[in-house]
Amino acid sequence: MKKLIAIIIISFHFSSSLLSQNVGINTTNPEAALDIYGDVIFRTVTITADDGISYAFDINSTKSSYYRVSGPTADFTLAGIIAGIDGRTITLFNRTGFAMQLNNEDPFALLTDQIVTGTNADLIIVNKGIVTLQYDGIEEKWIVKSSSKGSGGLGGPGYWELNGSDIFNNTAGNVGIGTSAPTTKLTIVTDINSGGWTHIGQPAVGDPIIVGEGIGGVSAAIGTSSNHALRFTTNGTGKLSIYPAGEVVIGSNATGAYGKLTVETLNNSYGISHLGEGGNVLVTRMGGTSAGIGTFSPTHMRIFCNSISQIFIAAATGNVGIGTENFGAYKLEVNGSVRSKEIVVEAGWADYVFDEKYKLPSLREVEKFIKQNKHLPSIPSAKEIEEKGLNLGDVQRKMMEKIEELTLYVIELNKKIEKLEQKK
Repeated sequence: MKKLIAIIIISFHFSSSLLSQNVGINTTNPEAALDIYGDVIFRTVTITADDGISYAFDINSTKSSYYRVSGPTADFTLAGIIAGIDGRTITLFNRTGFAMQLNNEDPFALLTDQIVTGTNADLIIVNKGIVTLQYDGIEEKWIVKSSSKGSGGLGGPGYWELNGSDIFNNTAGNVGIGTSAPTTKLTIVTDINSGGWTHIGQPAVGDPIIVGEGIGGVSAAIGTSSNHALRFTTNGTGKLSIYPAGEVVIGSNATGAYGKLTVETLNNSYGISHLGEGGNVLVTRMGGTSAGIGTFSPTHMRIFCNSISQIFIAAATGNVGIGTENFGAYKLEVNGSVRSKEIVVEAGWADYVFDEKYKLPSLREVEKFIKQNKHLPSIPSAKEIEEKGLNLGDVQRKMMEKIEELTLYVIELNKKIEKLEQKK
């Protein structure tokens, strides 16, 4: 009796058109091969995926149409799925907490297990993302019908599609272009000797302004690729400009270039500064009516030529040495010859010889001194000059002293000559 009732119920709820071979559930007038009137429940089963790359992901171990994927302890890859039957449709729900990558036609997977993403690129499904695939019996491959990238969930990168998987993001808020593992808020990966980002302006007239960056084999560059200046700003105002001819200007946008490097400052302020690790400071300084360059620390100042220190200024005294760094108390020492049209020496003069109180030595005394010392009185000897050098101002004064003494001797002799002439 129970079997008869069951047959009657089945006949009531499940009818088939003999002519069309359509099957109806809860309907006596099926309009398709399978026509269901009412809810349909597809049970979800859990399937375990391995870490790394799976070239033959087995969905026959637990047959279902809807799989909850779990198992991996890091981002993982499905390169191939076995058990392909024409028309079989499966949905994979990534619940691993990591990114699930579907490789597009991976050559290491069997041809009949390969996946076609439809973008000619690998497809990444983030945690809580969903992808639906259907097996095509003619292609003999799994075809991605649709995918939902999910919300990002617990980790793993996601992406915005652009001809595949070119732009990625992850739950740390990092965005990667050309990489699925961005390490900063924006990470761009390109081939060597290729550009990265480009910003093109569209002015009303003239050529567009183009600024961009690129990575080379041993260097990196950022700047304009059009015939325009590159400008760096702070607080909304241009502070550093690089012009197409290579001139660099630090200062206002309106400041013109005077050579390859121009630094504009206010009066009585520093310009270019070079700081040494020991605290040495070399700077330029512009005043209202003058300009200067030198050290602003208790260190010596040197001027080099051909990598050799040619001019040396002592920090403590301000003494200057040209061609030497070993000098004493002189304000200027020159290791070499000096040529000048005129030299002004400020020194005392010898007019004291004409003072009535001046004691003019007799010629006999001068003769005696010369015989003993081989030089004039008050005049340094050749040996002294060789050892100590010539004090130009002092020697000039002493030479004038001798000239004035000679003048007095001549006057005295002239008087004697005149007396002799008078006696004749």
